[in-house]
Amino acid sequence: MAGLWSFLTGVPLLMVLLWLGLAAFSVTLVVLIWTRWGQYRPLRKCFLLSLLAHLLLAGYATTVQLVAWAPTIPAPAVHVVLLDWPVGLGSGPNAPTGDKPSAPHPGDTRESAAPAVEPAPSSAPHESVPAKAVPPAVASPHGVSPPPMPEPDAPALTEVASPDPAPSEATVAERNPLAVTDANPPESPATKLRSVPASRGFSAAADAPAPPVPEIYRLRMSGDHLQAAIGGGGSPETEAAVQAALRWLSSNQEPDGRWQAKRHEAGRDTMTDGRSRPNAGLEADAGMTGLALLSLLGAGHTHHRGSYQENVRRALEFLLAIQAPSGSLAGGADTFAAMYCHGMATFALGEAFGVTGDSRLEQPLRRAIGYTVAAQDPLGGGWRYRPRDSGDTSQLGWQLMALRSAELAGIPIPEPTRANTIRYLQSVAAGQHGGLASYRPRERVTRTMTAEALFCWQLLGMARQHPAGNEAGDFLLGDLPGQGPPNFYYWYYATLATFRLQGRHWERWNDALRTHLVATQQRTEPLTGSWDPDPVWGGYGGRIYSTSLATLCLEVYYRYLPLGKAGGGGG
Repeated sequence: MAGLWSFLTGVPLLMVLLWLGLAAFSVTLVVLIWTRWGQYRPLRKCFLLSLLAHLLLAGYATTVQLVAWAPTIPAPAVHVVLLDWPVGLGSGPNAPTGDKPSAPHPGDTRESAAPAVEPAPSSAPHESVPAKAVPPAVASPHGVSPPPMPEPDAPALTEVASPDPAPSEATVAERNPLAVTDANPPESPATKLRSVPASRGFSAAADAPAPPVPEIYRLRMSGDHLQAAIGGGGSPETEAAVQAALRWLSSNQEPDGRWQAKRHEAGRDTMTDGRSRPNAGLEADAGMTGLALLSLLGAGHTHHRGSYQENVRRALEFLLAIQAPSGSLAGGADTFAAMYCHGMATFALGEAFGVTGDSRLEQPLRRAIGYTVAAQDPLGGGWRYRPRDSGDTSQLGWQLMALRSAELAGIPIPEPTRANTIRYLQSVAAGQHGGLASYRPRERVTRTMTAEALFCWQLLGMARQHPAGNEAGDFLLGDLPGQGPPNFYYWYYATLATFRLQGRHWERWNDALRTHLVATQQRTEPLTGSWDPDPVWGGYGGRIYSTSLATLCLEVYYRYLPLGKAGGGGG
């Protein structure tokens, strides 16, 4: 009953009246056909029914919104060209067909009407904004001039299907050209495909000198993280928390390189938004591996340097081994988690290639980016559960971070992909300056989606002092860490966004964040260094999810350069 009441109270009054009118119209027709009443004064009855039908159509027409989207930057020409590297989206045997079920997304919490949700990355408790608080006009952040992206070869979009399932463990080594093997392995087709001697494996540095590390990663690679943390707003306590978290993550990695979601409290149904999602996130190993790998990379650890070289190497080998011919890195994740897992894993692969320049990562990253580009909704410009689904803001954030990490590593992104992304962000923008955002177009704004959209605008080049950024920042300060139920998904995006805003927004957010995260980190074995899954979406992602996102939040002081510094425009 609670779920039905939540649904009914979330339906606009006009839609209720239209449905009631349609029901009355249908009942009247049935009565006219099957009773003698229809034989009396039929002309008058036809006139009245026609009038009712036209009123219903007129009312329905008011619910249809036609919008001519125009990017706030000069619209580029759309080119269709062919890639010279394999990216075609293959059709897996488990490709879902038909209409997808409605599920809640990681972007809504507390009072919002539960929109579709995924089993993967949890989203944080956000507050929905009463309709009267949101101006009816949908604005977009004007004056955004993202840096131009070189026009690369773009994939020809043919048939798009769901990612292929992950191979069995028995085939992982055979399909992975970068795996370490015993000395003098027997000659086989798999051996002939290896790009480096088996004795070198993936842990050795590349033969050619690595290209310069992108400037935005400079602080994480400097080695003096404590000093960088203190300079950015952290403390010895926040850095100690990061080191404890990395120790816990490294000690809980599987022998094949993955972080296994179901071993660490994932897939537990928490009935978020009153919906039951049994086993959601249970097989999201690719996404959890991507998040844990990002945590290690964020502190400057790679397969070439740092205390966790072996952990990074094995994680990279796992991701490359599960990559489908289509380029998907979703692994065995189900429909709702697949694109999340692909985005997180691609994001990690892009950062690993960006900070090491290891040429053995380039082609797998290109294939993964090709899948992301081809999976974008060509009409609305977003991403969702399956390739070319009409998008949602929660999915878009992970795909844009993956694209941006690849661009920083030297793999350009097609200009149409960028223009379509901007068009989608405009479609969910609201508020006086366009700084607020919703999960999908014309839905209520939430703090979680506002934080994610703000960070996306920043990745696309929005200036720090833009009015839309200040509007979003003011909104986020209404729900600081520690004020309500923990929501790591919300905190992750709000931390990245307010760090780029700096000023009063960052000072207030950071003070609450570091205090709460340091205080709530586990200090009892065998969980020392981890964070408990949050009550919003943490049941689906589990302890790897919560610990990775908390770690990434506390690495923010040196993970990327802030806006305004040299090279600080990416991330």
